[in-house]
Amino acid sequence: MANTKDDIVIYDYIIIGGGTSGAVAARRLAEGKDHYNVCLIEAGRSHEGIDNSRMPGGLPALFQENLVDWGYEMVPQKGCSNRILAASRGRVLGGCSAINGTVFTRGAKADYDRIAGMGNPGWSWNDMLPYFKASETFHPVEWHQADLSAHGTDGPLHTEPQPLAPISEKVLESFIDQGFEYKPDMFIQGEYEDHPIVYTSYQLKDPNLTLDRFFYHSPDTLALSIKEWHDTKTGPMTKFIFGCFALKRIDKTIQDPIWEAAKSEQQCDDPTGQLPNQPHIEFFNTELYIVPPDLHPQSPSNGEGVFTLITLLCGPQARGTVRLSSSDPTSKPIIDHAYFDNDLDVAVLAEGCRLAHEVLMKGRGTKDIMIGAWPKTTSYPTDLNGWKEHVRALSGTCCHASGTCKMAPNNDPMGVVDNRLRVRNVEGLRVADVSILPILNSGHPQAPAYAIGEKVAHMVLQDAETGKSF
Repeated sequence: MANTKDDIVIYDYIIIGGGTSGAVAARRLAEGKDHYNVCLIEAGRSHEGIDNSRMPGGLPALFQENLVDWGYEMVPQKGCSNRILAASRGRVLGGCSAINGTVFTRGAKADYDRIAGMGNPGWSWNDMLPYFKASETFHPVEWHQADLSAHGTDGPLHTEPQPLAPISEKVLESFIDQGFEYKPDMFIQGEYEDHPIVYTSYQLKDPNLTLDRFFYHSPDTLALSIKEWHDTKTGPMTKFIFGCFALKRIDKTIQDPIWEAAKSEQQCDDPTGQLPNQPHIEFFNTELYIVPPDLHPQSPSNGEGVFTLITLLCGPQARGTVRLSSSDPTSKPIIDHAYFDNDLDVAVLAEGCRLAHEVLMKGRGTKDIMIGAWPKTTSYPTDLNGWKEHVRALSGTCCHASGTCKMAPNNDPMGVVDNRLRVRNVEGLRVADVSILPILNSGHPQAPAYAIGEKVAHMVLQDAETGKSF
């Protein structure tokens, strides 16, 4: 309850933006021993009553409804055949955690060690691990080999491994067969930047290998699935829509003049700047057909088995911009992710796509069940140059925008906040969400967003106890 004086409401802290990090910070500040009065301001609606936000299988419908999304778009992306891509941001209590694919991975340990090494003490993997664990209550299951020391036990966010669908078991078998090291628990792996991705879809001989294709069945089937979720929290809509995940470096396989020229120019072995323990690519498969309709408007019909293998670029070189479109604060900003303005990004992602295709076509688990590309009228490239064209024509976004309020030491002219997330030359103001990350973690930013909320609340409480300026 807020204090009031002369009809004026008095708060100890005001948090603008009830997104993932903001909501976490508000809770931690309010529940501390001093029980601070916290005002959390969110432009969007409450998440209550939005079924598709609570059902893992409701993700595609969320973006179709456009009820909880700011509806931003990028300017035409020159590197992506001048296509206009969505720049989705959650406009709802919980922010992007309410409209995402529920992927909860932290990335590589080296991601955070690299951030700390850029002049940001307190942000290494060892520094961040307690905050990752603080938000989590992990529920182990007998069939999953988990490292319990890497997981939290009493946080508000409940996580649990999900069993793989038959197609994902096959994909996993192929990755292992093609030399990928199997690590059951990815939690022990631990400017403006975003992750470009390529959706590559394949048709299967046996449609029963996919988990669910109800998104393309009759409205009656979809309605029954939603009713089943409402009544018993069971059925297709409860399913996590992704299967297995893999991280890969490409420096040992890529054979491309752009890569070699960049190595020579920078006089280094890895021109992307990734540390030896950071991946260049993430792969993850869907357990159904999920591709933006602007890329492939054709949907599978009954009796056809199709799934998608997504190739995501880690550590992109291109940096985009966010600019004001007018003096009207309600006007949408001008967003340019600058996808593939850097030829090195194209080369690396093209090599990732080539490797993904090779894994599926040669791997023991999938080589005998693949019919070919989807849609049926398409075919996949046979060399790296062909994959580059494929990347430019069919890449989309994973909606992992970050870096607009970069955390950096004072000697970095692009820095906005210091390592305690205080805005330069502005007293009493901090920024705390993934916008502060100088580089994005390898994979998905939901877990870091929770950890940033935990960490900023801890820092604010520390400073309050010691009497330091906010």
